[in-house]
Amino acid sequence: MILVEHMEEYPTRWLVAEYIEAGREAAMAGLELIVTGVRDPRLQALLSKHGIPWTWEHSWDLYDNPKAIVLDLWAEKDLEPSEAQVAEAFVIGGIMGDHPPKMRGYLLSSQFDWASKRRLGPKQMSIHVTAWAVGQVRRGVRVGELNLCDRAVVRINAGFFETEIELPFAYPCDGEGRPRVPDRIVRLLENGVLWDEEVNLA
Repeated sequence: MILVEHMEEYPTRWLVAEYIEAGREAAMAGLELIVTGVRDPRLQALLSKHGIPWTWEHSWDLYDNPKAIVLDLWAEKDLEPSEAQVAEAFVIGGIMGDHPPKMRGYLLSSQFDWASKRRLGPKQMSIHVTAWAVGQVRRGVRVGELNLCDRAVVRINAGFFETEIELPFAYPCDGEGRPRVPDRIVRLLENGVLWDEEVNLA
């Protein structure tokens, strides 16, 4: 099971897209994904619309036990395949990301007394890439062997001109060493979505 602790103040189209993609990655790894700490009725409605399980309870109230692993960029140890294969739950921060990081993942892990704290290497990842990485480690790939590009530059056609948008987070690399950014995210960029844009429920 992957628990994504919702940590953003407002639901945005980008955030919902990340949750959808994280659910897809979890399913490919044979894991169920639940978004926890969902108090905003707008986000509850959107997650239900897309078939993403959610709960108003926080992840630390549901799974603060030794069989859970909290993914934290500032943890002292990397997640090992042997640990990932026996863990019952992985906790991911539902954070859109800051550059440079503001240690919100550490604030999440500090809520847990009994769960193990592990990291997926030194690179900051988006929500869905973190879910992907969990699946890879469960399959036996060591953290240092994850095929990651340090950042992504997305070229989009913005009407009458083309532009580039840099995403300063790690993404999986394809066979030619190019970052794999989901089509859903690329379409949002093409539509001019902003990081802090609130979801239009109309």
